[in-house]
Amino acid sequence: MSQKVFDALYCLCVGKKAEDAVFTRGKVKPRPVADMRNAWKALTKRAGLPGLLVHDLRRSAAKNMRLAGVPEAVAMSFTGHKTNNMYRRYAIISPADQKHAVALLEQAETEAENSQAVSQVPQIVPFPPAAAITVQ
Repeated sequence: MSQKVFDALYCLCVGKKAEDAVFTRGKVKPRPVADMRNAWKALTKRAGLPGLLVHDLRRSAAKNMRLAGVPEAVAMSFTGHKTNNMYRRYAIISPADQKHAVALLEQAETEAENSQAVSQVPQIVPFPPAAAITVQ
């Protein structure tokens, strides 16, 4: 959990008992939030993102973790996916990802060609000095 998320959750929990709900409505007599659909709909509309689903955030998290190089098993622990197949449905591959893969392959190919060219350069092997050679 990032420090920013921790701080936000901490603020939601200040003054509450361990058995109280984290997300509540009302200041005088807080009631647990049982259904967030209407609040989510209003929030996304105000943010200019009507139609955004909570599920979309899960997909974005999976993709962003993959792009950041987070190991699959670790990303799955965050997204809650139980199988690699389900996780891979969320870690969407974009055309930009494919272009990046081609660039990496071209770079690796160039490096391999350069290392082969260096290894094919004739090596100069010094001979021992004439005094060290004995003729029989």
